Amino acid sequence: MLTLEESLWDMEQKFWLEGGDFHARNLTDDAVVLLPQPAGVLARDAAVAWVRETLPWTGVRFGGRRVLRLHDRIILLAYNASAHRRKELTTYRVLASSVYVNRDGEWRRTFHQQTLDEVLSGSTGRFELLKEP
Repeated sequence: MLTLEESLWDMEQKFWLEGGDFHARNLTDDAVVLLPQPAGVLARDAAVAWVRETLPWTGVRFGGRRVLRLHDRIILLAYNASAHRRKELTTYRVLASSVYVNRDGEWRRTFHQQTLDEVLSGSTGRFELLKEP
């Protein structure tokens, strides 16, 4: 059986690799997502729509994992992520954090933030909306 922390890291990975339906089921109604431009600051429904419109990540690795229990029902995960999509040659590298809240016995993500790690990725500071051809 997984510990609570292991379960949250597993859920965090699924947020990267699963589609919009997973996001819709596992974001709180008042969730906020901050992504690099052009996405920007997104409310829950806009974040779900963004995920549905972009190519899915096909792989992600987490490093520098940190867990901070802010309250008995609020946990923050902080980490760096390296992700890639099918048909892309570059790796997307970010510093990320997510806040999970337990409401009615169910852990759901209420906040997520990504900051491009330009030093590691050589990024231009932007990422593109990529759709299947």
